[in-house]
Amino acid sequence: MEYRLSGKISERAFYEMQRFNVRKAKLVFLLVFNLFALAVFLWDNTDESLSFWIFTAFLFLAFNFLLSFLMGYILKIKSKKAYRSGKKLHAFPRQIHITEQEIQQSTSFSTMTITPDMVYKIAYNNAREIYIYLATNQIIILRKNWLENGQWADFVTFIKKNWEPKK
Repeated sequence: MEYRLSGKISERAFYEMQRFNVRKAKLVFLLVFNLFALAVFLWDNTDESLSFWIFTAFLFLAFNFLLSFLMGYILKIKSKKAYRSGKKLHAFPRQIHITEQEIQQSTSFSTMTITPDMVYKIAYNNAREIYIYLATNQIIILRKNWLENGQWADFVTFIKKNWEPKK
């Protein structure tokens, strides 16, 4: 079986990839921050009233919401800056040809061929995108709307069967 995809990496797709890549780090940061803040609050306030603890819980939730919002906003700004710094690279349409043995990605200035043994990991984002990691900072994006032949569900099954790294 073979599949063909073609398209350009949009700023939105680039941002979604960045957001997908930092989601675990963001959760770990918020968890560590909350555990540290909770330990500080418990250190001196073990015998406070129920209203104090309700207010503290509300304050924690509000601060987490604000921190999460700020982290997302900063990521959006940094992602936009990174996308625009490589805009000439992202603006070229990509033609991707996938078989069981290789992925060939071509643009007007280069062609790259990848074999299954070169794949570090594969991630699936919201049933719209597949990220094929060659290294932690090298990713091939496959978008649902780029697929030229076949059904997306069949394509995802094909990728899982033939391209998932062997453990």
